Amino acid sequence: DNRFKGYNALQGSTIANPSFISYNDYRNTYLSAFIQDEFRPLESVKIVPGLQYVQYQTTFTNNNLSQALNYPNAGYNTNPNTSRTFDRIAPSVGITYSPRPWLTAYANYAMTYQNPTGGNFNNAQTDLPALKPVKSTDYELGLRLQKEHWLGLQRISGEINYYSDVLSNETIPVSLASNPTVITFGYGKATLNGVNLSVHAEIDDNWSAYVNASYLHGYYNNY
Repeated sequence: DNRFKGYNALQGSTIANPSFISYNDYRNTYLSAFIQDEFRPLESVKIVPGLQYVQYQTTFTNNNLSQALNYPNAGYNTNPNTSRTFDRIAPSVGITYSPRPWLTAYANYAMTYQNPTGGNFNNAQTDLPALKPVKSTDYELGLRLQKEHWLGLQRISGEINYYSDVLSNETIPVSLASNPTVITFGYGKATLNGVNLSVHAEIDDNWSAYVNASYLHGYYNNY
């Protein structure tokens, strides 16, 4: 529940008698239910599908009219009350394949949602009914290994993976250069992908070494 109480005391007005007031309320309610299962078509293969139901309720309430009774000389905006509720089903699946006891290949896919940016309170009011939930489509491919007593090491483990995440229907707040207190909204789609590598070697009971490297490529598909 995000409440905004502001006033403008310029041009000779005071805090007790401001020239402009803003009393608005944003409320977000999140609901979620999740189910998943696991089955093995082969001893070395594990598949875990999942399904999630999500609901996002966003409500904007303009309280200026009731508050204006306390400040009869103050101006205020008349942005209308507005709300939006999103219901979505988000699937996911994970697969692992272990050809050797010390080696596992894996792949994950998931779709998730998030409610969009609510707004900027008293300025250019967001048209909530026109917005869509932010959608993330993500997948990952990788290899993991862990081996005992290899090349003179007590234990070695490592992982390398490739990931890709596409974000759709993003709402992006943009401050106006002419008036930084006024915010409008842009809309975009972006892609984040890259590679991660990590290796951990335990030399003995007292010494170990660790190294990791990452490469990230992020860009807007449209904005």
